[in-house]
Formats: sequence, structure tokens, C-alpha cells
Amino acid sequence: MRVVLLTNVVSAYRAATLACLATAFPGMCVLTSAGRLAQNLAGDRAVEGVRSISLRTVVIRRRLAHPDGFTQQYDIQVPYDVICTLFALRPAVMLASELGARTLQAMVYRLLFRSSRIIIHADLSEDTERAFGRARAGLRRFLLARADLVVVNGQSGARYVLKAGGRQDRIVVVPYATDSAFLTAMPRAVPDRPARALLYVGRLIESKGVLALLECLVRWCEGHPADQIQFTVIGDGPMRSSIANASRPANLTVSIKGAVPYAALPDHYRGADLMVFPTLADTWGLVVNEAMAMGLPVLGSIKSQAVTELIEDGVSGWWFDPMSPRDMDRAVDRALQTSGETLARMAERARDRARQVTPEHVARQFENAIRRVTR
Repeated sequence: MRVVLLTNVVSAYRAATLACLATAFPGMCVLTSAGRLAQNLAGDRAVEGVRSISLRTVVIRRRLAHPDGFTQQYDIQVPYDVICTLFALRPAVMLASELGARTLQAMVYRLLFRSSRIIIHADLSEDTERAFGRARAGLRRFLLARADLVVVNGQSGARYVLKAGGRQDRIVVVPYATDSAFLTAMPRAVPDRPARALLYVGRLIESKGVLALLECLVRWCEGHPADQIQFTVIGDGPMRSSIANASRPANLTVSIKGAVPYAALPDHYRGADLMVFPTLADTWGLVVNEAMAMGLPVLGSIKSQAVTELIEDGVSGWWFDPMSPRDMDRAVDRALQTSGETLARMAERARDRARQVTPEHVARQFENAIRRVTR
């Protein structure tokens, strides 16, 4: 049974899952369409046992204003030789990422060859899709109503797909995983005191909500002048200078490290008491997986499906609504007032949960989905 994956790029975090899936479906092929954007998307990884074909692609760069008050820049990849490539490959099952031109062409192939099947991987959430207008609604309804199966990252994605025309009995939730086995095996000393060293890892752009979180930390530190808080920021982007120049009290130290090599991240995770992920809109957030694998409780936004799917509020981390300063203040206070003994228990719960979400686990979920549509 020939399986073809249609996606923009095979990034580092997807390579391990794809390699596991390829063992179940020898001869698997991936069609990528990122073209010149591959380097910006963490590279286009070669995977042993998987044939890779680059599609001819036009890239359209757009910037959208989100209803929650921030702007998003994103790139639309429009491959224009999908159908002829599929004709040459004659796949039994197509696993098509997202709901654009690539998936539309795969659906045309599906309608022409009735014995073929299509699974749509809808990497989205209710919040990420609020930036888009109604122009896409018709296309998405057409695609989702005809998909043999739709895979989403979490319950927010499932709700969106259901409202957009998908069928309840054809929606499957599969989380994202990264190859974090080496992180779960690394020892980390959990301090026997409340959390005082906070860590953020990610791009420094508006939608990540770092500036709003920093303002929240300022308020907390002003109300607790005897407590010293260290906030380490790893990453780069247009918000870096705003974060660096933000006024703060003497008991709040902010250290911006910029981009660091992936291999150096464990040292930063080891030096932190907890991870913060204050995103305003994210389909997932793999840094949450990584932090939990290292035994870091996560103070995270409910706008991230990684937070709502992986973290149990008050058990392995804390949830908050980033659009509510009061809710953010309350969550930050809960996290920073948590005793060292409780933090140690939460660290173990976080690590235990991360051990469950492996590339092998996710690959099995996709394998089950593929076998389900071919019964």
C-alpha cells in the first residue's frame, strides 16, 4: 500500500515520527512544497526509507491582523504540480497537511480515483483560524465534508473542524511529538524552594505574548519586593528590543540569550524552575513537550493545544487565559507561591506525561488512521 504525505517541509521534530511511520509503510513518499522557505522552517530533513519529492511552488507572504489585537505574518505555499505528481505515484492513501491548494489538488485526485483515500491533517485551532476571513470557509467546507478522515492536534482543532463541515465520526485527535527521549533521561535537580527561575523558549513575535507576561511579572515583583525573580528568554525576533527595554523593578532580572543551538537547550532547561508559554494563538507548541520531558512544570496559555492537551492544571503546570490580565496575574501568583515540595511532585507528573507522547506513539496513531480508511 503506497502512502504519500503532502506537506510544506519535513522539519526536525517531524522526522522521527515520519521514520517510525515509514517502517509500517515501506515505499512511503513525501511531497514537500516549501522551496526556498525550507531553511526558515528548520530545514527539510531527509528520512531514511522515505522518498522525497520537491513540488513546484509559488510562495505568497501575507500579514494578517488577528481579532485579539496582534498581527501575524505567514507564508502560503501554492504547489501547482500536485495532481500530475500523484498521477505518477498512484498512491492508495494521501495524508495531506492543512486545508489549502495542496489538499484541494489531492482531493481532486481522490475524486478521480475512487479507490484512493485522503486523510487531512488539519494543523489548526479555533484561535489560530480567527485571523482568517470567510473567503476560506467554502473551500474548507468542501474539503472537510469529503475527507475520509481528519486528524487534528487537540480538542480545539476538533471543534473547529466540526463547525467547518467535518463529521464527528471522522475526526481523530493526534498530538504532536518530538524526539525527546534524551531529555526524559536527563537528571534535573528540583530546588526545594518556590520557583524563582523562569524560562521562555521561542520566537519573539507579537503572537507569543511574551511582553504581556513580562508586564505580569513586573506587577508580581512590585507586590513581592523581597522575592528575586530571574526570567531567561531564549529566542529572537522583532519583539526583542521591546522586551529588553521594558521597565522593571530591581527584583526582576531579565536575561535575553537570543537563539541558541538545540543541543544547548537542556542546560537552560536544567537551570530553570518552570517554563512559561504565554502564546496568544498556537496550533501546538513543542517547547511544552520538551520542557515537560526535562521535568519542568509549565505555566501556559490556554491558546496552546499543547498546554490544554498535555498539562493538568495544578498537577503538572498551570493554565491561564492570556487575554485576561487578571487571570494571568492569578496563575503567575499560583505558580510562584507553589512550595518546593509541590514543585518536585509536579515536575515528576510533567515528565511522566511527556514520556507518553513519543514519535513512536504518534506514528502508531497515524498508522491506525491509515489502516482505518483502507478497510
